[in-house]
Amino acid sequence: MTKSGVSPLVNPAALQRLTKKSNALFLDFDGPVCSVFAQFSPEIIAGNLRDVLRARGHRLPENLNNSSDPFDILRHSAKLGIVEANLIETELTACEIEAVSTAEPTVGTEKLMHAWTSRGGKLAIVSNNSRQAVQRYLERFDLVRYVGLIAARESSNPELLKPSSFLIKQALTRLNVSADTVIMVGDSVDDVLAAKQEQVEVIGYANKPGKDSILLKHGATAVVSSMATLTEYIHPVS
Repeated sequence: MTKSGVSPLVNPAALQRLTKKSNALFLDFDGPVCSVFAQFSPEIIAGNLRDVLRARGHRLPENLNNSSDPFDILRHSAKLGIVEANLIETELTACEIEAVSTAEPTVGTEKLMHAWTSRGGKLAIVSNNSRQAVQRYLERFDLVRYVGLIAARESSNPELLKPSSFLIKQALTRLNVSADTVIMVGDSVDDVLAAKQEQVEVIGYANKPGKDSILLKHGATAVVSSMATLTEYIHPVS
């Protein structure tokens, strides 16, 4: 370990370079900001969404019957038509809003937000979760003051979600920042792929064993296992 939470796989110089050159920070929500489903199982949500479709007479593919990912059900619903897609998205949003009422904050992220914005940096949440759920969470922990933009799910169209770069592009445009001045922090391959499409460099958050090598393999510039690590590299702009 080179600093608290930094894996030997990470080049600390990359973290220093990124945090020094960047004036905008994009954070994925579920993982880097909080554990959305800490007390609210995604398996249960996926089951609820399946029940909605079955009640409307739809037979699901075998691979979806065992899926624990609610977004798998959302993507399938889009193939069934706009009515089904809207129903599933509405139900998923309701579940996410309920989940964030018990979501657990990721250690170190609030300090990171404070440090970043104190140095004059812009900050956005870029998430496949619903905008309403993200907003509720930020209000719950008084984090709205740090966040200049929420680029998150606002429709039932799964094609607009990561790994599509739509939300990244939306954040770049609305914050009026160029890709070469932005850091994206995400804990999934989809985060990395979406950001890389817009030439945004990615710091992977490896919150589970094995994620570090996977995120690096798919193009993350650096990987940390603690959000607090990033704060150690942030210094006031001279």
